Amino acid sequence: MVLEVAARALTKHALNVHCGHDDIYAALDTGGTMLTARDVRQATDQALISRKAAELSLTPAMNIQDGFLTSHLERTFLMHEAELIREFSGSPEDVIACPTNAQRELFGPTRVRMPGMIDLKRPALTGPVQNQEHYMNGVVARRNNFYEPIPGMLEEAYREFGKHTGGYYGLLSEYETGTVFLSLRASAECIEAAVDDIERKHDEPVESIHLNVLCPFPIAAIASACRGRRDVITLIHTDAALSSDNPPARNVRTTPSRSLRVTQVGFV
Repeated sequence: MVLEVAARALTKHALNVHCGHDDIYAALDTGGTMLTARDVRQATDQALISRKAAELSLTPAMNIQDGFLTSHLERTFLMHEAELIREFSGSPEDVIACPTNAQRELFGPTRVRMPGMIDLKRPALTGPVQNQEHYMNGVVARRNNFYEPIPGMLEEAYREFGKHTGGYYGLLSEYETGTVFLSLRASAECIEAAVDDIERKHDEPVESIHLNVLCPFPIAAIASACRGRRDVITLIHTDAALSSDNPPARNVRTTPSRSLRVTQVGFV
């Protein structure tokens, strides 16, 4: 399942749908892959890419664009040809190799691209009531068995899409070097215009990074892109007033420590 989402503010003190992405951040803990698009072109491209990764990982996804600033403004772009969609996406009935050990345990060496939730020939139990320890074992098991392989699946889907169309994205989209502005969705277009103006007028190296994948958060890609930078400025379209920081600023702050390999050392 892939949800096509036009992000919007949730009413806090007055009605305004333009000034936030609150609905998206409220869904961060639901366990779905979340891609973000800076413009209409990327939103349409990632509609295919997110479906490809969702079907491979068997994990739901959201393809997110700015409500109104992207979803309701008139923009010109080239639509995908039907032949491209069929070639890139394949058929739901295609038999594919299971990409992970967990899926091979469930289905065997191969499965159809979109396995049926209910199969009368191979019945399975879904949604049981569990005691606390069993429930948490299942929650933790989803991380290493289903969630951790998703970034690699997304990168492969991005590469395959680039081979078909010449449009390469990846987990991040980088623009220039220097001080870093890290942003999501439509604000990246304005930032890239400002980057050019700052470099031209002030001879100051500035970089814009657009976060194509919000969840799973691409820690290694962020750490690599920000290595050696003097400042990282995050532009967040929400205010989590009762939290210590706004998402995804919390993830950006923890990236340096999370990206380090920690080795346990024993002392005699």
